[in-house]
Amino acid sequence: IELSIFLHQKLSSFECTACADLQYVTFQSKIENLQNISTLKRLDFSNNHSLRKLPLNEICQMTTVYSLSCNDCRNLWSPPQEVTSRGGKDTMLFLRQINEDAVPNTVMSLFLLGDGESGKTSLFRALKSPNNRADPIREDHRTIGITKEDWLVQDSQDDILFRVMDLAGQAVYENINQFFLYRRAIYLLVWRAYSVQDDRLGQLTERIRHWLEVLQMRLPDARVILVVTHIDSVSSTVLDSQCNQVQDTVTRSLSSFKQWSIKDSPIIEVLQGGKSFRVNCLLGDGIQELRNKLVNFTSSTPWFKEILPRSWIELQSKVIQAVQDGRKCLSPAEWNRLAEMVGMSPDGYMFKVATEFLNDIGVIRFAGVIRNPSAGGYTGLPKESRSYSGTVFIDTAYMVDVLKGLI
Repeated sequence: IELSIFLHQKLSSFECTACADLQYVTFQSKIENLQNISTLKRLDFSNNHSLRKLPLNEICQMTTVYSLSCNDCRNLWSPPQEVTSRGGKDTMLFLRQINEDAVPNTVMSLFLLGDGESGKTSLFRALKSPNNRADPIREDHRTIGITKEDWLVQDSQDDILFRVMDLAGQAVYENINQFFLYRRAIYLLVWRAYSVQDDRLGQLTERIRHWLEVLQMRLPDARVILVVTHIDSVSSTVLDSQCNQVQDTVTRSLSSFKQWSIKDSPIIEVLQGGKSFRVNCLLGDGIQELRNKLVNFTSSTPWFKEILPRSWIELQSKVIQAVQDGRKCLSPAEWNRLAEMVGMSPDGYMFKVATEFLNDIGVIRFAGVIRNPSAGGYTGLPKESRSYSGTVFIDTAYMVDVLKGLI
């Protein structure tokens, strides 16, 4: 029998009760006894805007299911929306693969956002320093475009490899940098304390509001941590006042986002309700606390230790190694060879989805296209209609330099 399940209530987890001729499924808290379901072929969880996670292992026990549709599940993260957007059949193929051979992903993107001279680079240097301190940065050494660096944090429980993106705060780069913001990432929104005589103080809350709006418009479920630097340049009274203003701006911004967003659409998550972590990057004040919070916040995100096919993780590692070896981009033939090295066929479905997924999370940026198969699948299609073509850019800083030359 071909069955569809239409759920109208808001669900985060659910229970499926099996029966002989299944037509409807009731979801309560979890799925059990799915191995007893032998007639179910198609699941449809579409339009459940509050649904966040599906029990993938249990669904894979339903051996007759060939399609899992999750259209317009705005808050769904498992399975990934980058996969579910491709349709029910492809989503179920993805689940079958991770059920056979999957590993957790411990690579996370970390962005440093903020205006020029806010202390983003010094903050990162202090975070990765064993003594929590950063050396002063000369004016002619300030960030140009995007600086990218890998940072391995060895925690007592989990090791996290951060792919750090330090974005230049100059206005000329602002529009370009927005093309390199990723959904699966942590964002450190950095601002500096200003003396009451500084003209820039009047723009502080407006700039905070601007960055929050950018994230909400482009990445509505982004995770954000606010950090204030240069805390030694003002009195404690002035610092308290500016921190309160910023937190009030965050509160009002989040409230407005909820008002004008589509119902049940995700809203950016700001740690501590917008309360800023206070740091002195040169002396190390507040750095250890921020590092601990960053690790804990990252570990709590749904994307940390996200279960992905082993071949996808290995392909990601190959890309990281290529960047470390100085490569800026890969030709289609080189990209296909990387796929073959991790056991994926360049003509296969999973390679195409993996390429799009790695593009969506910022590991690569491709300039070509991945042609979508027809509704009937690959059967009967010529090889050139189902293959990947185009240069694969793997060095974000290089791409920014190219775009900078165009403007």
